[in-house]
Parts: sequence; structure tokens; C-alpha cells
Amino acid sequence: MLSIAFLEDIWSSNLLSVPVSPLSGAEYLIGLVLFSLGKVVFAVAVMVGLAFVLYGFGVTSLGVGLVPFMGVPPAPLQAAAWLLPASHVFEGMRTVMAGGAVPWDRLAWAGGLNVVYLAGTLGLFAWALRYTRRRGKLSRFGD
Repeated sequence: MLSIAFLEDIWSSNLLSVPVSPLSGAEYLIGLVLFSLGKVVFAVAVMVGLAFVLYGFGVTSLGVGLVPFMGVPPAPLQAAAWLLPASHVFEGMRTVMAGGAVPWDRLAWAGGLNVVYLAGTLGLFAWALRYTRRRGKLSRFGD
């Protein structure tokens, strides 16, 4: 969702105003994240509501068989899948849906991976913004 919002800013030439605006890179990014998060929450709420009203389908009625099992892919893909936070969340969902307790260690791993990936992304964004401001490349982006 963030990448689409970023592309919308590029296509509408809003991004070209960031280097000359009083906004810092952090303020721009926080606004972008909050706006994108609001769009996601709204879209999910509408879809869940429509699924319930039109089809009588509740999200909590999903069965354990619909959640992917990490033991299915080949070993190299399993190792790569554990680097994705969603894999830890899905395995935790499988445990809970099978009647087990919430595996907090899985959720902690997912949260930790999200923090690491977010920090890396923010660092890359900050570096790219500094780079483009120093070299004046962003102001010529649309030309």
C-alpha cells in the first residue's frame, strides 16, 4: 500500500515538492504511513462487512485447513519463508485454530522481523532522500 501511495505522489508530481517543503523526510513518511494505514483499515472493514452482509461469512469462521502449513514447501523454501513475518503469524494461527495456546514466541519473531525490516526501509528512505537532495536529482525527476 505504501508503494502505491509513493507512486501516486510521483505521478501527481507531489514528490517533487518534498525537498523544497518545510516537511522533513520523517514527517512525510509518517504522514504517508498513517494515510496508507487508514486506507487499509477502511478497505478491510468494508470487505469484511460486505462478506458478512452479502454471504453470511464471518472472518472468524475460517478453518485451520485454510492456513498454509510450513511443512509443505521444500526445505530451502521453508528456510526462506521463516524470514517472512507472515509465516510466523500463520503458524501461530494454525496452533490457535487447532485448540492450542497463543504461541507468543511466534508473534515475537514476527514483530521483531517487522521492526528489522522497517528500520532497514526507513534507513534506505532517509539515505535516498539525502542523496537526491545533495545532488539535486529529485527536482529534475519529472523532466
